[in-house]
Amino acid sequence: MCIFLAEIKCLPPEILHGFTNPDQEYKENNILQYRCERGYNPRSGTPRCTKYGWSIKPECEEIICLLGSPTNGVVSTNPRGKNIFKVGEHVEIICSRHYWVFGTKQESRKIECQENGKWEVRPVCEEITCEYPHGQHLSHPQPYYRHVYKLRDSIRYYCEHGYQRKATTATCTENGWEPKPLCTEITCQKPEIAHGEVVGMLKDTYKLNAQIEIQCDHRYKPEKFTVTCTQNGEWDKMENCKLKPCGETSVQNGFIYE
Repeated sequence: MCIFLAEIKCLPPEILHGFTNPDQEYKENNILQYRCERGYNPRSGTPRCTKYGWSIKPECEEIICLLGSPTNGVVSTNPRGKNIFKVGEHVEIICSRHYWVFGTKQESRKIECQENGKWEVRPVCEEITCEYPHGQHLSHPQPYYRHVYKLRDSIRYYCEHGYQRKATTATCTENGWEPKPLCTEITCQKPEIAHGEVVGMLKDTYKLNAQIEIQCDHRYKPEKFTVTCTQNGEWDKMENCKLKPCGETSVQNGFIYE
């Protein structure tokens, strides 16, 4: 006696918010490939053709972002009371004083629900802080200080060689460290010399320890002299160009009227 077993086949399913190839034929153990509309994800798992049909129901699940309960520092959210958001929808997070939206340094911000089901940035508020002011030409005591400071914290600071501090202490504020900048480069302005001029190219400002040569006009002394930009932003060894006194003059076959 011979028994003929029918070949196992599965029909392409109709998937709400999803797409398959309607003309494709699936045999036993074939895997269904399908995709979903924007804002939806395929259900977790792999649909496989079996003698009972598809091993799991192929579905497209809507992508959502959950807001959760307000955290410390959050004054309100807009829209108020809504906790579930679809892809592309926004929620505005408004922080209390001395707080800002996580990672943004903004007191309020609209945050978008993304296609991966996560928020653009975390919808929470964090206390305003300042990181140690690296890159602002501070000399020390950098190794002895913390990396993060709270609002209104102050530190006493000094500047690198060639820079001068704007104040004795720096304070953490909503806008970062004050004063701005903490250290300014020491420079000297171009010298204005009566009856003299700078030898070579003239610049508007010169850095610390820069040297320039100044030449006095004809009939003025000294003929030349060199000045140096100092720590206080002034020129060292600056002189005035003075008119040379006239000596006795004799004229042949003529007279001199003074």
